[in-house]
Amino acid sequence: MHRTKIIATLGPSVSTLSKMKSIIKAGCDIARINTAHGSLEEHKNLISLFRKASKEVNEVTGILLDIKGPEIRTGDFEQEYINLKTGQILILTPEPILGNSKKIYINTNIAPYIRPLDIILIDDGRIELKVIKIEEKEVVTKVIRGGKIKPRRGVNIPGRTIETPYLTQRDKEAIKFAVENEIDFIAASFTRSSSDIYEIRQEIFKLGGCIPIIAKIENKSGIRRINNILKVADAIMVARGDLGVELRVEQVPAAQKHLLKQAQKHAKPAIIATQILESMVENPTPTRAEVSDIANAILDGADALMLSEETAMGKHPVEAVKMLERTAKAAEVMLFKHKKFSELTGGISHNVSNAAMLLTKQVHARAIVCVTRSGKTARLISRHRPQAPIIVATYSEKVLRQTTILWGTTGFVIEKGDTTDEVIEKTMKEALRRGLIHKKDVLVVSASDPSGIPGTTNVIRVHIMGSIIGRGTAFGSAHVCGFVILDPNYNKDSSQNTILVVETMPDLETMLKFDAVIIESNCYDPVIVKKAEKKGVVIMAGVRGIISQVKEGEILNVDPERGVIWR
Repeated sequence: MHRTKIIATLGPSVSTLSKMKSIIKAGCDIARINTAHGSLEEHKNLISLFRKASKEVNEVTGILLDIKGPEIRTGDFEQEYINLKTGQILILTPEPILGNSKKIYINTNIAPYIRPLDIILIDDGRIELKVIKIEEKEVVTKVIRGGKIKPRRGVNIPGRTIETPYLTQRDKEAIKFAVENEIDFIAASFTRSSSDIYEIRQEIFKLGGCIPIIAKIENKSGIRRINNILKVADAIMVARGDLGVELRVEQVPAAQKHLLKQAQKHAKPAIIATQILESMVENPTPTRAEVSDIANAILDGADALMLSEETAMGKHPVEAVKMLERTAKAAEVMLFKHKKFSELTGGISHNVSNAAMLLTKQVHARAIVCVTRSGKTARLISRHRPQAPIIVATYSEKVLRQTTILWGTTGFVIEKGDTTDEVIEKTMKEALRRGLIHKKDVLVVSASDPSGIPGTTNVIRVHIMGSIIGRGTAFGSAHVCGFVILDPNYNKDSSQNTILVVETMPDLETMLKFDAVIIESNCYDPVIVKKAEKKGVVIMAGVRGIISQVKEGEILNVDPERGVIWR
């Protein structure tokens, strides 16, 4: 499975049940709804279809609602597009009109904040205007770089901060829609400061909701205040489209690395967005540069990558998701080779996550099982980028969907239990049923005691799947799974592994006939043991009462690394 999460934007290219099922099967973890386009009623239909698709393919997915924020955009035009010629005059007005090649509407009164000779960029910088003069609310500009422009394109004014309230009425309606439809994440466009996040959270709280907020960093203010933003936001998104207009384009890579580093320091998920596989809007295969860009973003610490036009409007949405999934898996192989442990500092949960990571490496755990009520411990463990999968068990389907943004996680919902041991037992049974773990797997488990109280993760243990029937002093290194033999005179006549179980240590010749020898007595000859061990025989001595617990022909596991025997 891929560990880096994939977010796909829904739109005309992915608007049917069959297409949604296809992108989920291809690797999509979260669907993005962009409120800058379409009506809330249209979005509601898309959400309903996507949830139905997830259920039919039996995958846990999340839904992200992208609100506009204080975004400056052009309005609608008289025609499908207008053609702006270099050198011509273009007037920008805050009065609602249908635009043409002489005058267009923009949704914000920018006149008080700009000066003559300022540069205004439209549609990710494709159109460049220079301010000539300001006439009351209208701005007269000269086209420096022209071209075709479609309606509702973004407007950027590098070097100027437009002081406007963060939440528009449309955004408030979108937040209400998110609460009513149990949306899993809200992405806040053009986040300028921690106050913007606080404003959204107040609105959510007022409506009785609880939705994680992703701060979209796409201006200089967001970069300057990133540490304060990360203290209150649940995640960040590096939105490189507008960021590449606000900054010089050559500055974007450094800004991306800086933002990812800060997110790692705060143990918050980070998403990379814009032009991930832009060539696949038209073409069935990506460029080599796009693939390298994706891999480097993952190596730098991205938790998720977001496809925008590639899936919303592109000709090859399913292929784009598949390509992103394959590229992510290849990059993760490199990540595991070079990843170093980085200790988190903070409260008990931070220290538990540190211990879980270190213990996972020491015991070569097959997976980390995280029993969590809020998802916090899973987020902290995810920050370490363990090679072992992170299995999340939680009591709430909503919380489970909200963990879909966390790198390396997969999970399910469990019922509450009266004790921590009961909850862990239920978790193991469900993980085993789903095929996420197997008999004989060694697992690291994090949980809370008492069970079910949020923010109290304080238990970490090593759990071996299977019924442990004995412990002893081990010699050898190989794990042996084989058939029990109780007769020392047994002559092995097949390639199947055999395990001799005896009361006292036999002679060397007898021991060498078996793959493993379990001795009930604690008395053994070290010289013979050493010779047998050199020949590859695994020996477990001092296993009290083992003979009475086993039967001839049954299968046992002998694990000398952990000194245990289990069925």
